[in-house]
Amino acid sequence: MIFVTVGTHEQPFDRLIAEVDRLKRSGIISSEVVMQIGYSQVVPAACNFQAMMGYLEMEAFMQAADIVITHGGPGSIFGALKQSKIPIVVPRRALFNEHVDDHQVEFARHLQRRGNILPVFEIEDLEDTILHYREYAERMGGMNRTEDGPAAFVRQLDRVVAELLGSRA
Repeated sequence: MIFVTVGTHEQPFDRLIAEVDRLKRSGIISSEVVMQIGYSQVVPAACNFQAMMGYLEMEAFMQAADIVITHGGPGSIFGALKQSKIPIVVPRRALFNEHVDDHQVEFARHLQRRGNILPVFEIEDLEDTILHYREYAERMGGMNRTEDGPAAFVRQLDRVVAELLGSRA
């Protein structure tokens, strides 16, 4: 199963929803797809979806998913990492009126350097990343983390925030 989340930001992320739905409709994605579409105006035709989900429901979908695809928000990214998933991250972009600026692109680039995520900066690259997900994730060494649980999640988030703030000082 593939789980897609766009978070709760009030601007639509139609570009991601439309592309995943296209891949599912065309048969490129054969597994089940569940989406949390937020304020997106695109209504998926081939995927199960809800506008919003509670934390526990989202956590359960992330845990059950073979692949998690998320926007570039830290909460969603670290939610996937907490479930020992390497998320495919498609940052929202100001160019497409998906956010007020490109901070999600900057954040995704930072995490890419750390080797935590599979970023997709151009929507045309999403198909390849999904089709070769296992190969790419294995090259990254999987998630073989020894830490787990909320405390480990908070420590990891603290490290990333400290690195980001340190890089701007």
